[in-house]
Amino acid sequence: MFSARYETYKATLKKIPATRLSRLTEALANYDPVLNEYFFDRHPGVFAQVLNYYRTGKLHYPTNVCGPLFEEELEFWGLDSNQNTI
Repeated sequence: MFSARYETYKATLKKIPATRLSRLTEALANYDPVLNEYFFDRHPGVFAQVLNYYRTGKLHYPTNVCGPLFEEELEFWGLDSNQNTI
């Protein structure tokens, strides 16, 4: 699997409250103060859809990822798979 780096605004991550991304703090173990970034060892293709959901409010299921994996990733990020899915 490949790795990917994503950048976004804090305001974007605050759009969906009570989720893992909306609660990011520098006190978390996966925060690197030298690089000023967070590291998550998660599926990068699914994360692209998660981040797009924060931006657009619409959640798209990727066709190249099996349903159970996608559901597991959504659960990790604290998202409900039944909201605004396409």
